Amino acid sequence: MFCDKLKTLRKEKGITQEELANAIYVSRSVIAKYETGAAFPNKENLEKLALFFNVKVDDLVETSETTLEFAESKAIAAKLNFICLLVVAIICLIISIFVFLPIFRATRYSYPVEAGQTPEREYFFVSVFTGTIGNGDYIGLALFLLSLLTCIIAVISIFLRKKKYSPFLNLTSYCLFVLVIFMTFISIGVCISYATLPNYIDWSVISLK
Repeated sequence: MFCDKLKTLRKEKGITQEELANAIYVSRSVIAKYETGAAFPNKENLEKLALFFNVKVDDLVETSETTLEFAESKAIAAKLNFICLLVVAIICLIISIFVFLPIFRATRYSYPVEAGQTPEREYFFVSVFTGTIGNGDYIGLALFLLSLLTCIIAVISIFLRKKKYSPFLNLTSYCLFVLVIFMTFISIGVCISYATLPNYIDWSVISLK
């Protein structure tokens, strides 16, 4: 076992855990964990140990230990990917709902008005969806569809994460997520720009009159 080999090499060299730790630039507690089997060194520290004791890396570790370490690393990566996909799905779902929340204040002229009178302004609240599509801009609608699509693909990626084509689904989910975040900021900016125009006109309302 690696822990036994390391302890033997250290004692044969006649150095303490503290001295070995200083030689490879780690803490003494790390060496102690290595020697008790509580931790396994990463590739960099393993190479440092092999160089320090003038042995090959293969002489320090057994094949079974290397395989186990690889399996553990793969399991951690899979768990991290699962968490990331879940976060992507949740955020995209929230964004698809946020698109319809009327949180931006806008003003518009109140029609009809009598001849000779100046139209008054009235305040109202718009969402990203109504604030953009109401002015003939479909970026809010595009954001909703894209965020919903990304959410669906992320969920599918979670359930099919053990399939051979899961890397493609994962990559697609992350790429679309980046695009969703970018479009969210753009959509909010476009909505605010419409809402703050001095001559804001809600065409969707006018068309219904």
